[in-house]
Amino acid sequence: MSNSNIKKLKLVSLIGGIYEIIFGFLLIFFIIPLLNLLGLNITKLDYPIFAHTAGLLAIIIGLMLSFSAYNVEKYLLNIILIIILRLIIQVVIYINIVLIPTIGLGLLIFGLIDLFFALITIYLIKTSNLQFNIFKIIR
Repeated sequence: MSNSNIKKLKLVSLIGGIYEIIFGFLLIFFIIPLLNLLGLNITKLDYPIFAHTAGLLAIIIGLMLSFSAYNVEKYLLNIILIIILRLIIQVVIYINIVLIPTIGLGLLIFGLIDLFFALITIYLIKTSNLQFNIFKIIR
């Protein structure tokens, strides 16, 4: 059973990585249409560096996750750190839902996607009998 779940973990990691890469490109090249789709009515960003930096980080995270998918046992630390990021980002998302309620639904959708990937990845790690203790992994 654990071998089957390792294969599923590889697939989920690869799909999650591809999602992050696509999301990063959206943030860099299509942030204004994306924000307008979510409910804002803007024509330009005053400071696009923040969206561009977030997009670059999402692409790097996606690449790390995609490459880690080929050997999840060896690169498990990368996957676990991305799980932690996906869980912590939930706080940022919910704070921004309160601060910018006009895009709350969109933020909620993106937050739920990240939460789904985090939870399914945790489940697959646990059922694959891989070490989930970050302090034991870094030794």
